[in-house]
Amino acid sequence: MSLWRDELKTSGATNATLVALAAIAIGSLGRVVQAPGLYVTAVPAVAVGAAFAIFFGKRSLGLGFTLLIVLGFVTLPILFVHRAPTPSGFHALLTLIRSGLADAGSATPPVLAAGKYVVLLWSALLMLGFLGAAWVVVRRPLGTVISALGVVTFAGSVGDGRGRTAFAIAAIIVTIAFFLAEGRQRIARWAGGKLAIPAWFGIPTLAIASIAALAAPTIFGDQPIVQLRGALRPRIVIIKPLSDIQRQLKINPPIEVMRVTSTKPLYWRLTSLDTYDGKEWFLQAHPHDLINSAVPAANPPTSGQTVEQTYTLTSLLSPWLPAAYAVRSIDAQQHKVQLDGPSQTLLLSGDSSPGLTYTVRSVLPNVAVDEPTKLRPVGSDAEKLFGSYAKSIVGTASTPLDKSRALVTYFRKFTYSEDVPAGHSIARLQQFLRDRKGYCEQFAATMTLMLRGLGVDARVGVGFLPGAFVDNQYVVSTKDAHAWVEVNLPGGGWTIFDPTPGHGVSSSVPKTVQAQATPKPIPQQTTIPVPTPQQQNLPSKERPVRAPFHIPAAVVYTLIALIVASITPVAKRIRRSRRRRGPPDDIVVGAFAEFLDRARDLGWMSAPSETHREFAVRVGQGNGASHLELARVTSRVLYAEEPVSGQDATHAWTTLDRSLHELTDDVPWWRRGLAELDPRTLVPSGLAGRITASVVRFVRRYTPTGRPSSI
Repeated sequence: MSLWRDELKTSGATNATLVALAAIAIGSLGRVVQAPGLYVTAVPAVAVGAAFAIFFGKRSLGLGFTLLIVLGFVTLPILFVHRAPTPSGFHALLTLIRSGLADAGSATPPVLAAGKYVVLLWSALLMLGFLGAAWVVVRRPLGTVISALGVVTFAGSVGDGRGRTAFAIAAIIVTIAFFLAEGRQRIARWAGGKLAIPAWFGIPTLAIASIAALAAPTIFGDQPIVQLRGALRPRIVIIKPLSDIQRQLKINPPIEVMRVTSTKPLYWRLTSLDTYDGKEWFLQAHPHDLINSAVPAANPPTSGQTVEQTYTLTSLLSPWLPAAYAVRSIDAQQHKVQLDGPSQTLLLSGDSSPGLTYTVRSVLPNVAVDEPTKLRPVGSDAEKLFGSYAKSIVGTASTPLDKSRALVTYFRKFTYSEDVPAGHSIARLQQFLRDRKGYCEQFAATMTLMLRGLGVDARVGVGFLPGAFVDNQYVVSTKDAHAWVEVNLPGGGWTIFDPTPGHGVSSSVPKTVQAQATPKPIPQQTTIPVPTPQQQNLPSKERPVRAPFHIPAAVVYTLIALIVASITPVAKRIRRSRRRRGPPDDIVVGAFAEFLDRARDLGWMSAPSETHREFAVRVGQGNGASHLELARVTSRVLYAEEPVSGQDATHAWTTLDRSLHELTDDVPWWRRGLAELDPRTLVPSGLAGRITASVVRFVRRYTPTGRPSSI
């Protein structure tokens, strides 16, 4: 074995390291896709791909790859959309794949094991298994190492740091073990078979490699190895303020965060969250610098009333700045402000500081009409789930505004309570719907998912309520932290809807078209707490709840079939390995026995009266030089008195490999496949005949003959 192809085959130790490295690569993908049953799906994919490469490798890898693609194309609709391989099934499959490819670029790992991601993972691992085994077949196993390390590197470059170091260390150790296994075989060959490599050869090297691997994270840090989007978008800000609202609401006494001067009370918006991963809502912002403090128009544009607000931050410490939607300009004096365009989120280069004052001019969305619009595609399983809940609630409502109003009316019959479990995972939101009790975070998250499940473009808004009106200013405290729903309405753009009981609706929807509701009175705060700087965006301590993962029955049946089909080939490999052990005489005889069994698998039966040479001539049909050489060596061992050396034993098995290649050269691929699965040569000689004779005697003994009894 080497980097190039030659007659030296991979050793058992080398193959073991390659299998271990493949397992590490599959395990590292568990950091990217969260699912308890991921490995039950991933292992069969790699096994099927590897089986095709090994089975077809001696004839045509191209043919094997083509058949693998055809098999995958036929079975994917059955596995992932649960439909037959018909035009409608393929259409549903392509829709699922397109959805996965579209969402993969914006998703933040680890993602839930939705079908759109699992189908991509299955296909990739199918190809990985084929590629890895193909490198071994052509005797270039270093390619398998590179392929597996590529998967580990990719999985380590995305997501958070959990598990990255462990998989990296394991991959390093196994890779070094691979080179040690190859080195033992290669060095022995370079020395002409005269150099014996002791079994303990790899222990010191592995110890040194393990120490280096353990020290590597300390030296280099547990940071992403590759920033996939770094070249395209130099700065990415992941915003997750929703999980902190309950903690802010429970601060007692409340802490003042800012004061706002404005002609009317508005929602002081921090950001909007447009991505849900099954555990939480977040925004992946790509901020850019503003030019001359001007903010590009929102998309879709707004055309309502212009309102100017002046903010003075007292204890708000965060990278994003509050502002009423939609901002058109900002004057922050000497501070550098950036903007994430799609969400209209304003950010500072660093955290804000107490005393920061800035002025914002905003154009409020104006909804003048109530008309239908083109529905957005329903993407995730969570959207489909909550959309099914919402269908009976909205009834016959046909426009985004009507559907939003219906859901607001429905949720205002719930009970507002801050004394409930925090979080907005799927499990938390389902519990919220059962208990009909929660706080603003859960109201906004649930209604947004419902609207998306109905095809309405919606997202979660996060910020503050207007606060208490004191001395011509709105005094905003931690008690005013809030979340709401923003809906993209025709002609008005992103418009606020607040489903939380006791709160008002969007001030930008005129009374002629807005839902009837009683606005929450603005409390008069008589005593303002002393401003205390405190970080407001604290992390959520909720333990994520993983969604159940369904394993398709076809995957289970395929795995069982692969296990059953592998029994015979594995048994033959074990038999071959045993024949290569022992004294040189036994090894030579074992080589010819292996030749007889492989010939029998292909239909060549040796007669009791045939000598080894006669059988070799008949099988070779005039073109079996290796057969004759193997028969000659075996006959010399059996009948000559001269001793057999270890070099003769090695020569016998080398000749056997050439002989088997000649034997199968003209045999069709399907016949070779049947030969691998044929278990008859595993049955001890004569056992089948003895069993048959016993059955015949039993039948004859208890079968009536028709003759009268002698009694």
